[in-house]
Amino acid sequence: MACSKPIVISKGYSSAEAVDDNINGFLCNSNDQNHWVEKLNQLIKNPQLRNRMGQASMEKVKKEFQWEASIDTHLNIFEALIKI
Repeated sequence: MACSKPIVISKGYSSAEAVDDNINGFLCNSNDQNHWVEKLNQLIKNPQLRNRMGQASMEKVKKEFQWEASIDTHLNIFEALIKI
């Protein structure tokens, strides 16, 4: 993601939360080879789609996975716990 690449991953794995299906990559059924082939072929044949999804991946990293975002999220959790 941080390398501006689209992601293709199996649904249901914890890292799947990093993928917004059809936005910055594809979520595929782990046991459906045809689905994987279809999605990978889409990326191979369509450079504009690869670039758009890659840029979306980078934006998601900047927005959700930078230290500042992580710190803000944790501070909000800690503040909420203190109020309990």
